[in-house]
Amino acid sequence: MNILAALLAGLVGQAEMTHQCDLDPAHVGAKYEITSQTTQPKKSSERVMYLWRNDKEVAHQYPQEQVTEIWNLVSDGRIRPIRYFESERRGIEYQPEDINKGKGDRNWPGKFQLISDQQKNKMTLVSSDGAGCDRIETYEFKDGKAQIRLSWLPALKLVQSYSVQQKHLSLQWQLTDVFDNQNRIQALFQSYRDYQLTDYADIGDNESDPFLQKLINLGFVSHGASGFYDDQGNVLESAHHH
Repeated sequence: MNILAALLAGLVGQAEMTHQCDLDPAHVGAKYEITSQTTQPKKSSERVMYLWRNDKEVAHQYPQEQVTEIWNLVSDGRIRPIRYFESERRGIEYQPEDINKGKGDRNWPGKFQLISDQQKNKMTLVSSDGAGCDRIETYEFKDGKAQIRLSWLPALKLVQSYSVQQKHLSLQWQLTDVFDNQNRIQALFQSYRDYQLTDYADIGDNESDPFLQKLINLGFVSHGASGFYDDQGNVLESAHHH
């Protein structure tokens, strides 16, 4: 093989490698910074959220609130959530039928990706750039109420950035880090295994529990509502009324 052919072969091999992504999207973690601003009333906030994936379980971790929600995909396609309160080392365990008036929640992509397939499919692809893990697709959506822009990493099924502009609201999600250390991911999920859990259906029989009473007073556990939302932001009603 002459030198030119060798160089071309090397370039082809390099191009093929750049189109591959060795990270497994089902076993990664991601850190997001979330900022929001409202004009009526004038208010701004910043918070951090971690997304952790471990195959058929996904964790949404909110360090400032010390709350983590872990979603488990069950065999019939519904989702079984557990909400953990880290300062108390307690958790509320929901069955799939506890959500959405007994019908359950099947929006697994919304938990896994932070955006549902239904939402993304409503948007228009306006550009794409890069390759492999670094490939970015940019989507936009506009209507009379909002302008939405999404930067998407298809190989990892991760939101890189997500912004919403409305008349009185500006919201921005920004990916700031990606983690692929499997020991760290496994340890994160394992750290919640020894929490004391209360079944959501049993809350009505244990309202004298100071922890549960505190959650009810704060609105974390409401009478008749699950505290979870569908892919349109609507409250998913509970099948139980305490």
